Amino acid sequence: MFNVYLNYHAEFTTIEKGKQSLNLTMPDIKFHGTENPHYHVRNFVSVITLEGIDRDILHFIFPWTFSKEVMRWYNAADPWKVTNWDKLCMEFYISINTALTFRSH
Repeated sequence: MFNVYLNYHAEFTTIEKGKQSLNLTMPDIKFHGTENPHYHVRNFVSVITLEGIDRDILHFIFPWTFSKEVMRWYNAADPWKVTNWDKLCMEFYISINTALTFRSH
């Protein structure tokens, strides 16, 4: 079980698994809802991989790269659809691509 303590005002995030603790400098990557969501995921994974972060906690960290507008989508999402990295990515792709397609017409 992971405990993630995120703070928008802090320069780092504390992630605890059992008795292990990790301080992570949050990447300066923001998604505003107008960019290609696939590029955002790729950039995020690249940065996080360099930090040596375990895949099991990506879904906890990823939302903190969202702008306030996109965070509204995340907060309104069905919690059961964002319980792991694969589910979160799928929901993210579907929702953002739908919104981008709707805006372009």
